[in-house]
Amino acid sequence: MDLKKIFVSYSRADGGDFADHIQEHYEKDGHQVFVDFSDIKPGEDWSGTIRNSITASDFVAVIVTRSALRSTEVEKEVLEARKQNKTIIPCRYKGILWTDLKWDLNKLQGFQFDNKNSLIRQLDDIIFSENRSAISNLPQEKVEEPGTRNYGFRGKKSIKISITIISIIAIIGVIIGIVGFQPQSSPYTIDSRTNGTNNEVTIPPDVDTLFSSAFSSYKIGEYPDAVSYFDKVLQIEPNNVTALFLKGSSLYKEAKYPDAVSSFDKVINVNTNNTDALFYKGLSLYNLEKYDEAIAAFNSVRAVEPTNMDALFYKGLSLYNLVRYNEAIAEFNRVLSVEPTNMDALFYKGLSLYNLERYNEAVAYYNRILEIDPNNINATKEIEKIQDVQQNQSNINQS
Repeated sequence: MDLKKIFVSYSRADGGDFADHIQEHYEKDGHQVFVDFSDIKPGEDWSGTIRNSITASDFVAVIVTRSALRSTEVEKEVLEARKQNKTIIPCRYKGILWTDLKWDLNKLQGFQFDNKNSLIRQLDDIIFSENRSAISNLPQEKVEEPGTRNYGFRGKKSIKISITIISIIAIIGVIIGIVGFQPQSSPYTIDSRTNGTNNEVTIPPDVDTLFSSAFSSYKIGEYPDAVSYFDKVLQIEPNNVTALFLKGSSLYKEAKYPDAVSSFDKVINVNTNNTDALFYKGLSLYNLEKYDEAIAAFNSVRAVEPTNMDALFYKGLSLYNLVRYNEAIAEFNRVLSVEPTNMDALFYKGLSLYNLERYNEAVAYYNRILEIDPNNINATKEIEKIQDVQQNQSNINQS
């Protein structure tokens, strides 16, 4: 058997178990797997070891989770692999869409997986394929991206969060069922047949056809049309979780937050552990400035997914807007304990410390941002603002 060398890029926050499973599975058959931390010896140069391991690898498997998409280390590894023209395999965990992918991963052949077994099965199909040269550059169908998440480093009234909606796992089965459908130009497909006379009989559309039209509108950002189509689906199947969720997503994108909350609540009534619906309900409430209710929603997400960093961050942001700075700092600390280079958490911890008049501590966190991104204007401005405050205080004390 031809032994392979596999580099695994991932975020330990929510992808560590998958990386460990890949290592265990392939190494028992003699393949070599590099999963960063476990393979770097004390005193070794981290970046050099990573670069050399990518060079030696036959494949680079990227475990795409929510935390991975925000990880500067994963980004560096992917860019290094692209620089070396390595065969990169994007492995999307459930709920991550192709439109969510960064670093041109959506241009590469990959797959979505739900659990460890489906991850290994699909990796095997690619790694042991004879058409390896075609795999690395095979383009995927690219769906127009309706928006991207942007935390933005902005204050309470001006913060606007534009988010690529993460579809719930149920959508995968539905999409598979509608691949053969073409986008509809009207809400109905008309099948005109004669009934033995010159009169035509109109056959109403079925659920799949309606959903196809709804999803086509959703993909291109025609959210009012999407809502109309999803409503027609829900008239036939009131508990269709996918239609309910995507209707809520469409309403969210239109900033119709109360209606979005109502739609997400219907999803939750069907499945109380649907973390996507709980999370976007929380975001809708956040945008309505109902911060206490938003915190309750984010807590519900974490009850199901304790390592969900997005829920932790937005809980902290809600506490920040409630002027509960010490509690906000505690949440941002939890994020930073898992993702020490999370610039959003670093920035808002800095703002919280500033509002507590702990200026030197705030500057230290802004400096950490500048170590990651030396050109970060927001961190630079906050440091200058603190310097002005301290100078004014010094002048008052001297007078």
